[in-house]
Amino acid sequence: MVIIITLIIAVLAGVYAYRYLRASIGKKTTNVIYLSCAIVSVIYALSENIMEANGLFSIIKSIAVVILFYTAATIPLCIVALMEDIFHLAQTQLLRKKRSHRSNVMFIIATTMAGAGIFSIIYGMTVTKTDWKVYPLEMYSQRIPKSFDSLKIVQISDMHLGSFSAGDKNIPRAIEMINALKPDIILFTGDILNNNTREVKPWLGELKKLHATYGKYAVIGNHDYCEYDRDLNEQGRASQMDSLKKYYKITDFTLLNNEHRAITINGENIYIAGVENWGTGPFPARGDIQKATKDIPQGHYIILMSHDPDHFKHIISSYPQMIDLTLSGHTHAMQMGIELSDKIRWSPIQYRSKYWAGRYDENGRTLYVNRGFGYHFFPGRMGIRPEITLITLHHAEK
Repeated sequence: MVIIITLIIAVLAGVYAYRYLRASIGKKTTNVIYLSCAIVSVIYALSENIMEANGLFSIIKSIAVVILFYTAATIPLCIVALMEDIFHLAQTQLLRKKRSHRSNVMFIIATTMAGAGIFSIIYGMTVTKTDWKVYPLEMYSQRIPKSFDSLKIVQISDMHLGSFSAGDKNIPRAIEMINALKPDIILFTGDILNNNTREVKPWLGELKKLHATYGKYAVIGNHDYCEYDRDLNEQGRASQMDSLKKYYKITDFTLLNNEHRAITINGENIYIAGVENWGTGPFPARGDIQKATKDIPQGHYIILMSHDPDHFKHIISSYPQMIDLTLSGHTHAMQMGIELSDKIRWSPIQYRSKYWAGRYDENGRTLYVNRGFGYHFFPGRMGIRPEITLITLHHAEK
């Protein structure tokens, strides 16, 4: 129903924008503009489907991108047209004056806004989607042993390697960025692929280049179960999972499926735990926090990797055992939004997910949601840069 209402609104906005343009620049020019946009849209949709050959998903994705461009162009025109129509209505009905002509100044403002919207989408699809940013996270706790003071952990999440063309030079550049941080530990919080493990194979060499003194660890995200590949049956998905486990082993990642590992320095420990995906709604809930943290001694600092931040919201934030830091991803911050500061920010995803990007503290525990390394569905990022998180642990005295 929401989709139907959205499409109806989009169609009405297009009609309204068409009427505004026709009144401002003439019917012939407006028809040429609309016809040209339609032709470009069809060419884009066909090229996307030919390149990806992903059936219905490719069609839906290309339509969504076309609608995004369409909305960015028509909404500013509709807003200005509505403002002028309200003014003209008041002018003729209340002041009893003759209706004035459309304002050239307002038309320039409307088209400039439309152009800016279209430019921001193109920029997001060509530049921002691989403009990785290092986001720092400083963690202070008495539970962090002195031997771990200043320990550096890099979190990456949602690589979605199937979205990158084989040989894409941006991936090696990002790998160099991560290694330049000289991480002691690397934690990957799920969704390394889109649909199947064939997408990971071209990048095994690059993933193996990632270096961390005390190891590299990963967990499973919702996409990693290969349930979005409709050509696979249950046996095929099981085989894909075996391949994924093999690939993680080849690249020196330890996959934590509802289990944990101790990191030891000078006889002191912290614990890295990981669960399978635990989500709500259509996302699988297979994570077992009790199994993942079983036998971890009381009083030790625990970092939990759980792909979906809903796990923290519903279970981890009030779990009887203290989980000091939970690392998640999943949301991508919807790859779209505005971030002016920690407090001044917005993304459409916040209407679905309470925890969608950055740090959240609750009940003495911390959740950090990574904005995602890659991209999926929308082939770009608008206002939300891809993230590499640099976490630094600090021992805090009492």
